[in-house]
Amino acid sequence: MHAWVTDTFDAMVELARHPASLDPCATLDRIRVHFDAATHLFGRVYRHDVDGDSYRLRAGRHRTANKLRGLRAALTSERQTRHELGLTLQSWMDEARKLGAALESQNDAVRHWSEEARRLNVMLQEAHEAGARASGELARLRGALEHARRARQQADADLDAARLDLDSVRRDMVHAQARLDAMEVSTIWRMTRPLRWILARLPRLRQLGRRMFTQQPRS
Repeated sequence: MHAWVTDTFDAMVELARHPASLDPCATLDRIRVHFDAATHLFGRVYRHDVDGDSYRLRAGRHRTANKLRGLRAALTSERQTRHELGLTLQSWMDEARKLGAALESQNDAVRHWSEEARRLNVMLQEAHEAGARASGELARLRGALEHARRARQQADADLDAARLDLDSVRRDMVHAQARLDAMEVSTIWRMTRPLRWILARLPRLRQLGRRMFTQQPRS
């Protein structure tokens, strides 16, 4: 009897400390089976005490069973809650992995576009340099064009001057041709034909006469 009471007390203490533990409940069930089997051996003297103890024990066991059922229900609810929390956590982890994958994809896209932006910046810099070179070449061509325009203006001016000189030469040629024609039809020209024939045969005498003719003042 003392061992049963001691084991029952220890089981109750253990159950109070650990409501979810099943070992104290098994101990109480074992004590109940042993106690029910041993009650037939006790005499009528102990019947009243045994009945009182049995009633109190059954009442305590009933209360313990109720508490145990409540604890089991709470444990089941807690397990269900933990399961639901686990499913929720798993869902959140799946969503986090999906978000991580999406973020990694976005990071890849950002890196790709960053590379494209750097490449475009290089191309833009090259285009600016080409534009600067083109501007320099255009300025040089404009300078050459301006120089060519000035050279053309100078050439036009020289051409106008040459045309004026040509006109003057043509007028002098016309005047000289008129004088030559007048001289050829003059009487003196016909009279000096024998002299010119002699001068054509004598070069030194022709040169002397030409010097004398050029030294005479023109009218």
